[in-house]
Amino acid sequence: MHLVRTSLLALSFALLFAGQTTAQNLNPEQRKMARAMMKTCQPDYKRLCSNVESGGGRILACMETNLDALSPDCRESVQLIQAKRQAGSD
Repeated sequence: MHLVRTSLLALSFALLFAGQTTAQNLNPEQRKMARAMMKTCQPDYKRLCSNVESGGGRILACMETNLDALSPDCRESVQLIQAKRQAGSD
């Protein structure tokens, strides 16, 4: 079960990037960001968002809702992804 949850978490982070439909479509920078977020946010995910169904940006939305409760490293990762998404939509 742990491996399945970890895999779903990794895929969910990979799919956070707007316009991406599969992890294989991510560019190297996006893959690197997704891996970094997965690593730094896993304890926060387990504590705050483990009951959230993956897909459709729901995990990121949970992280954003709980931004003040995230660890500093995870908060920085989430904010970096937010900034990248906003820059991509400008």
